[in-house]
Amino acid sequence: MTESDLTWAVADRPTPRIWNTQTVPGAEAFDFYREGICAAFMPLRPELARGNRAGFRADLASYDLGGSVLNLVTARAHTVLRRRAEIAASPQDCYYLNYQIGGQCRIRQNGAEITLGAGDVGIFDSGDAFDLLHDRMPELQVASLMVPKALLADYLPAGQPLLLSRHPLLGPLIAEAARSLAEAAAWASTADLERLHGVLLSLAALCTAQPQAA
Repeated sequence: MTESDLTWAVADRPTPRIWNTQTVPGAEAFDFYREGICAAFMPLRPELARGNRAGFRADLASYDLGGSVLNLVTARAHTVLRRRAEIAASPQDCYYLNYQIGGQCRIRQNGAEITLGAGDVGIFDSGDAFDLLHDRMPELQVASLMVPKALLADYLPAGQPLLLSRHPLLGPLIAEAARSLAEAAAWASTADLERLHGVLLSLAALCTAQPQAA
């Protein structure tokens, strides 16, 4: 199906902020990407050894959904850290609700670890230090929804990453909702994206209110 077939799409689409490394010299690509990540996600610490930065390419699109922020990232694999300095420099606490489109991400936080493969959805807390490790595949592609804690604070425990897509009943539903939101960002109206955002948050609340799969 092409965009022209989507007759329900309207002109009121959100305008994303874009950081594409093809717009800067190659030697500046990783630093440019790192600045974009911090602007879109709140302070984080992307890391890649200088000897591995040659030819680095990444694309980041950031959509404001009226409180939450949807960030779509495609990049060469690297590590992302969040420590005390980044937490202290952040204006608010949030949850990161991540849908892994491609590649693989290991999320480590407070002694716990989950692994997101393509099609998985996980959630973790910005208020505690974490590591995002993409070292098992050469590239990553992720849709990350940055959700203010006030929208989910009644449902989620602090400091423990959760693999929501492995929920025995609701896992397929939340994965499909996350995929739909990520793919709709390029063509849907602001109002429709906000509705999809609400569906995804409702499913996240349901998943965390039910016993998790072992």
